[in-house]
Amino acid sequence: SKAGNWPNGLVASISKTYTGEGVKGLTKGWVPTFWGYGAQGLFKFGLNEFFKDYYSHVIGEENLDQTWKKLVLWALSSGSAEIFADVALCPFEMTKVRMQVDIPEIKMSHTLPESMIPAMSTMYKMRTETKFPFGSLVPLWGRQVPYTMIKFVGFYQTQEMVYEYLESKYDKKKADWSAATQLS
Repeated sequence: SKAGNWPNGLVASISKTYTGEGVKGLTKGWVPTFWGYGAQGLFKFGLNEFFKDYYSHVIGEENLDQTWKKLVLWALSSGSAEIFADVALCPFEMTKVRMQVDIPEIKMSHTLPESMIPAMSTMYKMRTETKFPFGSLVPLWGRQVPYTMIKFVGFYQTQEMVYEYLESKYDKKKADWSAATQLS
């Protein structure tokens, strides 16, 4: 594909890709997408719990007595986790984008291999041109960190509202519900 030469809309873009490259064009870049989003999710969700526990102990559980303090804790925890999650994602995301799109501003001396590991190896060898592996990290942080903070704060607020409702309706606190019920 060529950057800037695309029709508007999902269906038209899929149709153009299929017409030009067939099924192979539609599946190009799925391997780095799979591994990149897997690594990002592992760090995002795993480290969010770590940072939530860590910051809770630093601040002191007894000091989280107001909603705004919990909001700050949740935002800091998820934002901290996303910083590391994006470091894990960045090499895979750069590889996926470079495998899928010819970028006119980046003049590479040869085409990128279609497999993930050889593509990453080529991008690393040409790192002055490609800025691999972390050349797009700052823009990724600018987009992902605020989004993740809002997403997690919204999730935790919703969770608290649900448990407050259940407590008022059934007179049971969160700790009184079984683990299976809490996870469902």
